[in-house]
Amino acid sequence: MKTVIKKLINILLFELLFFSLLPINLKSENKIFLRDTTFERGVNVIIPIYGTINISPLDNILLEFQYDARIINISSVEGDPNFIIIPKKPNVQNQLRDLNNALLIISSNEVQPKEQGILCYLELEGLVFSDSVVDISLKRIEINGIERDELTGKIGRIIVRGQPFLPNFPDNLGLNYPNPFSNQTRFEFNLENTTRISFFMYNSSGKEIYSSINTPEIFEVYSYDGNLINDPFGKSLTRGKYYVLFSPPTYYFASGVYFFGMKTDKGFYNRSFSVIK
Repeated sequence: MKTVIKKLINILLFELLFFSLLPINLKSENKIFLRDTTFERGVNVIIPIYGTINISPLDNILLEFQYDARIINISSVEGDPNFIIIPKKPNVQNQLRDLNNALLIISSNEVQPKEQGILCYLELEGLVFSDSVVDISLKRIEINGIERDELTGKIGRIIVRGQPFLPNFPDNLGLNYPNPFSNQTRFEFNLENTTRISFFMYNSSGKEIYSSINTPEIFEVYSYDGNLINDPFGKSLTRGKYYVLFSPPTYYFASGVYFFGMKTDKGFYNRSFSVIK
């Protein structure tokens, strides 16, 4: 038993000695990355680019990042005596000839090795109105004048949250389908604002035949994604897109052309349709 324990101790001591003698750039993997970040449009944020660069001596560095300048604006880059890039204002070029593939080039002759440290800070502003995503890629990196292709690639993702946006839905009553019909047809409609609604069917002389006031069961109202709305005529509907399934008992009227009307707080809208019995 003592012999086994002695052998295990010898193996452990050998491994410790082996790893302690490894070159520093083999003991820790060099890498550049940023954590996925989300912020609101129009807000300036400062985010760190993290890095591990265990190369000594470290004399200079050049990094070329690619991003979408339609989605974010990179307004400044900052180093720090505690970062890999030491100067507060390193050399920066922002090339915007191709906004989809804009290039941010950062270089400095004042750098220091760091393990799991910060490379530099980026100051960003979100530009887009709707929610958008942009990936930041490291296209090229030179350390001490030597390109290090193994460090290139996507380093992180930026998500810009746009301001809440409601599309404009002016009150409107669309054409029905099918048309002509015999038993049931569908009318789509839009509401610009929260409003109460009612529907009517009348003939060419203006005589009312059916209404949602007197026979609400033949007017089934749905949200545009297909959810049946309970008691649509006893409450206000919010702005948006809807449709109504109209199922009139046809034994009260002859085949021909009729009119379908929709009344909202804003006005009255109508469409003609045909019935074939």
